[in-house]
Amino acid sequence: PPVNPEAVDKTKNSVDLSWQPPRHDGNGKIIGYLVEFQKVGDEEWKQANLTADSCPETNYKVTGLTEGLTYKFRVKAVNAAGESDPAHRSDHGKYIITAKNSCGQAQGFAIVNVLDRPGPCQNLKISYVTKDSCMISWESPVDNGGSEITNYIVEYRQPNQRGWSIVASDITKRLVKANLVENREYFFRVCAENKIGPGPCIETKTPILAINPIDKPGEPENLHIAEKGKTFVYLKWRRPDYDGGSPNLSYHVERKLKDSDEWERVHKGSIKETHYMVDKCVENKIYQFRVQTKNEAGESNWVKTAEVVVKEDLQKPVEIIFCALIVQSRFINILL
Repeated sequence: PPVNPEAVDKTKNSVDLSWQPPRHDGNGKIIGYLVEFQKVGDEEWKQANLTADSCPETNYKVTGLTEGLTYKFRVKAVNAAGESDPAHRSDHGKYIITAKNSCGQAQGFAIVNVLDRPGPCQNLKISYVTKDSCMISWESPVDNGGSEITNYIVEYRQPNQRGWSIVASDITKRLVKANLVENREYFFRVCAENKIGPGPCIETKTPILAINPIDKPGEPENLHIAEKGKTFVYLKWRRPDYDGGSPNLSYHVERKLKDSDEWERVHKGSIKETHYMVDKCVENKIYQFRVQTKNEAGESNWVKTAEVVVKEDLQKPVEIIFCALIVQSRFINILL
């Protein structure tokens, strides 16, 4: 096969390829070369030129490519006997050559190195996400393509975008900081590059949101029983002093009977208000109630009331005070 194919130049829709002739011509003159390309992720290889005689030299411009996509290329040499096989990275290694005649045999060996682009990077991770930045890390490819990795290319895009933007394209370490815009989502991808060209990218499967980290919220404050009746208890509490970095708080309310170990949720979903009427209690039974705060990061610890008998509170009788008013009249007798 041809040796050391590489991309020497590229535009938004074309790539200039160059390579060296095969070391062995198969005892026949090389007629020309067939150039093929493949979009990364596709199975099918497409021909860039239909006939070998249209590419008699060891270079070719592949046109009609789509901007923003990643491609692979391969070259086959053609002589009168047919096409060569394209070289693959799996062909590299130590080859033992044995020569035999009637007098005996002799052995020699050759080291064959097939150069190619690097394989995909490993273990792409996004960490330390804040409202304006994050850290991107990864591990080197298992296969460097037969030559030293020169640099890594890191890119990102938002979910509503097709094109990728460069974070860094000339870094040699496997860690980089990306600057982000608050409240926007991002995908990331990384590829390794050697002297042959960039390898396939490894991408994040889900987007990350550029916001400051959110912690679990604090516990509800000042939980107390504001009112109770024959079959209900009216609970009130105050919003926690610490919201964990998220103003989007809600609450869970539960109850249990005195002799039970199981707590019962008394509502569906979550409660946004800082009060709740727990009804359908059994009169004269002893209950305990608890409340917790919830945000996007999780739930707080529970805050409990003291045990309470659910019954209607007796009202103090009304004290009636009678006031007596004495009116004294005075009469004067007049004799006419």
